[in-house]
Amino acid sequence: MLSVLRTYGRFAALAAIAVPAGIALLLGKRGGKRLTAALCALMIAEFVPIAPFPSLQVRITPAETELAAATGQRPLVLPAYTDYAFASRSLYWAGKYGKDTPANIALDRVTDPASRKLLLETPILRELIYLREGDVAKRTVFGQEPGTIAGRVMELHGITEIVLFSAPEGGLLALPEDKPVVLDADSVNGLRNELKSIGFSEQGIGSGIYVYLPPPSESGRHVVLRGDGFTLSERTADRTVVGIGERAELRIWNDTPARYALAYDGVLGSGSFGIAGVRNTISEGKPSGPGETDLGAAPAGMTTYAIAGKGDLRLINPRIVQK
Repeated sequence: MLSVLRTYGRFAALAAIAVPAGIALLLGKRGGKRLTAALCALMIAEFVPIAPFPSLQVRITPAETELAAATGQRPLVLPAYTDYAFASRSLYWAGKYGKDTPANIALDRVTDPASRKLLLETPILRELIYLREGDVAKRTVFGQEPGTIAGRVMELHGITEIVLFSAPEGGLLALPEDKPVVLDADSVNGLRNELKSIGFSEQGIGSGIYVYLPPPSESGRHVVLRGDGFTLSERTADRTVVGIGERAELRIWNDTPARYALAYDGVLGSGSFGIAGVRNTISEGKPSGPGETDLGAAPAGMTTYAIAGKGDLRLINPRIVQK
């Protein structure tokens, strides 16, 4: 239980149980009881206003109370995955109002690894979770326009809204390139504009809190999730070049059955790749023009494709097309 207690006082709680119990065992009942009482008194004194230790303020503001009424059961709260102090405070708000908030780093150790991996593979949501301003509205690595799948990715994970806690001066701790940086006010505004540009509607709550409602989800439109094993060697507005590793994974989610193909505008380098269960794949490749590999029919739900690449083969503008 203590290993999953994600609060700043968890170490004090552990000490309150372990230290007196250990001393009592070492010194016997009499001496142990006296020392236990003394240690408990000292731990209480830790929080006396005369000399308080640093603590986290968890007072719920009027704006946060309004936020609870304006959001559904499962909002994605930012920056809860890149700022640990904020994440801990966000948990208090979520618990008070019965919210289920995904992608909270304070719960990372007790989150199902497969669920977390799936969430961080999902386009749009991955860029939002890491606060990668400039990438949210960018065409995905596998050629999907964010404005066409924004509602779909929210439906996939049951997320009701995006909630952004900002400040007039910026100050959001982000991981744009897996290195912590602080977004300034211009970057925060850029993030807000990106969300609106792909169909989210913005509602200001006050105190720098914004709620984003997703656009409608179009049934039958697939979403491509880029798993492990792909290397991105070039990405501009018009051109994406993707390498395929020895053990790559690609996932396609849809709420209806469909047939898919992996299309590309050209091939660079030499090598080959194969997809488990699919015969028609590139082999003995050399620089060439457009092509397409049939992936076959997929049922409704999530379908995972295991891809094995060899050599230095790279695809230009790869995309999944629905047949």
